Amino acid sequence: MIRLKEVIIMMRGFGWYYGNGFGGFGIFGLISSILFWIVIVLIIVAVIRYLTGGHPEIQPDNEPPPPKGEPPLEILKRRYAAGDINKKQFEEMKKDILL
Repeated sequence: MIRLKEVIIMMRGFGWYYGNGFGGFGIFGLISSILFWIVIVLIIVAVIRYLTGGHPEIQPDNEPPPPKGEPPLEILKRRYAAGDINKKQFEEMKKDILL
């Protein structure tokens, strides 16, 4: 009957047992393994963001943010011209802005 110690020795001979659990490369094997999985996860996240069009600078309704420094009255005029608000809402908001 083969003893456990003999089985382990035979397994080492075929490369099935690495002894320290890090793929035979010690701490370097552990670090390279962690870096490998970090790179894989980052690639998956990048592909998903690319395919879904997930850009943080675009608002949820896919309307680009207004240019920085644009006066509030110009934003209001643009929204009125685009049909986002009606004339009554435009006049009320205009009064609030000009106060």
